[in-house]
Amino acid sequence: MSFREGFEKLLSWTCKALGMDDFSRQCMVRTCTVCNGDTEFYCKTCESNLCLQCKEIHNSYLDTVYHDVVIYREKFESIQKAESCGRHPEMLYEMYCQSCELPVCNLCTEHRNHEKLDLKAAYSKHKEIIHKIRSEILHRNYSVLSWIQNHTKTCNLKISGIQSAMSSKATRLKSLTDTVLLNDIKKCSLILFQTLQHQKSKLNTFLAKSEYCEHRSEHLLYRPVQFFLVYKKTLINKIKATAQVKQVPLLSISDNLKKADVSLLLKETQSEIMKTEIVNEQLLKMVSKPVLKRSVKVNDISYVCHISIVTPDKFWVSDWNNLILTDTSGKTLQKVTDKAAFPGVHTVSKAGELLYIDIKGDVKIQTDSQSKVMRMERTESPISLHYCAFAGDILLGFRGFHTKVNISYAGIVKQYDSIGEEIQTLQFDHKGENLFGDPRYLTKNCNEDIIVSDYTFNAVVVVDSAGKHRFSYTGPPPGSGLKPGLLPQGICTDALSHILVVDTLTDTVQMMDKDGNFLSILLTKPGSIHELYGLAYDHKTHLLIVGRGSSECTDIVSVYRYIERQNYVLTDT
Repeated sequence: MSFREGFEKLLSWTCKALGMDDFSRQCMVRTCTVCNGDTEFYCKTCESNLCLQCKEIHNSYLDTVYHDVVIYREKFESIQKAESCGRHPEMLYEMYCQSCELPVCNLCTEHRNHEKLDLKAAYSKHKEIIHKIRSEILHRNYSVLSWIQNHTKTCNLKISGIQSAMSSKATRLKSLTDTVLLNDIKKCSLILFQTLQHQKSKLNTFLAKSEYCEHRSEHLLYRPVQFFLVYKKTLINKIKATAQVKQVPLLSISDNLKKADVSLLLKETQSEIMKTEIVNEQLLKMVSKPVLKRSVKVNDISYVCHISIVTPDKFWVSDWNNLILTDTSGKTLQKVTDKAAFPGVHTVSKAGELLYIDIKGDVKIQTDSQSKVMRMERTESPISLHYCAFAGDILLGFRGFHTKVNISYAGIVKQYDSIGEEIQTLQFDHKGENLFGDPRYLTKNCNEDIIVSDYTFNAVVVVDSAGKHRFSYTGPPPGSGLKPGLLPQGICTDALSHILVVDTLTDTVQMMDKDGNFLSILLTKPGSIHELYGLAYDHKTHLLIVGRGSSECTDIVSVYRYIERQNYVLTDT
């Protein structure tokens, strides 16, 4: 029997003997629901007691990352423990200074004229940031620490190899430098000798001319006028030379050793710095099989052909005519009545605002119950819309008539900035052929590729950020077990840069990598459900939301988990 169990039994027996059963129940030691450890935290969402270790796992696990976990005493809404002021230890923190972002006491007079908040109000204001630190930043830091620990084991060996290579290259460089210096010293000595010989010859000539002039001037000394005439015409013109030492050239690399060779050698001596960059591939991993987390029966629409996620528990869904905001219980929270009669006509901004195309072809921004038209330069009515949260730009898809045989439409995709200014127009490939026919759904990948689900060309068309056509996915390869071809509908990308598309030809969700290579059949049509349509990926919870296309279906929105976080084990090193 452990000390805790013995203490609980003794406390229970004592309270019963004194007729204090209620007090006994209140004083029972609370243990962690998961591991029976000491309770320090409480999850309000799943009503679980948690120890420190289980709390960290709870905050990092994607299915519970957005749960409301608090210190255990906050379960009873008790008064938080007061803390002493760091500058005035005899005082307690009373308020929070918004200007300086610091807790202050009554003696912190330098904050007297600043705007202040009550500590509880400040905690509520920063609760979202605190939660982000607990659920995302700490997990990312764990991955960084794990990466550092794994690489420090091989670091010394790599550094020794780099040092050896640098020493060898330094020896080669010194040898080349010595060769250059020796050759240049010999060259300089020869040039200096030749220069001195030349100056000696010139000096002898100068002395001979001086003697001649001196001898002649002695004869003309008694005839002054003639002397000065001769001096002007002869001496000044002939005696101009002065002893000039030829400039010795600076040291230069000899002809048999090129500057480029030395430059290349110097570049080789620069060791590459390994960047500690943590990417999603190091933080996340795919599970062996998608797991159905929940299904939702959405009211007021017959089927779900498009989904736009607002928060993990709220999303906009639509059929061809209706657009509603619903939650995970299926309750309708808001309706939009002037939506255009196309599938992929709505999206959500980074701030959680609804953007949609109305029946007039205008792009509207919906905030609460009000909407306003967004000014965007265009000549036609768009049929699809996408807002890219990480880039802050907007994509619009247009459908126009085409004159070629067997092609009904010539589509256009335009990219705009966040205020509606056009960035570029995408229409033709490098051969001048049309890229798009009927761009029904639009999205953008993590590498900023623009991805279009085209129902006329029966393809997923991908162009890069500069508008250059990269590839077109027209269906799974032979041997996949599926029918050849593709009838694409909803499309999305995940945090690993995978491209997911609904194929109504085979009623599957197919996955390809960012370069268009087929990876797998992620989902197939379950049971008697008519077909799949809408698709959306939540980049916060890493859940996949699938819209079903049948009015007879009881659960027409399904939520799947196929990506989870990597597990990191830190060692005490």
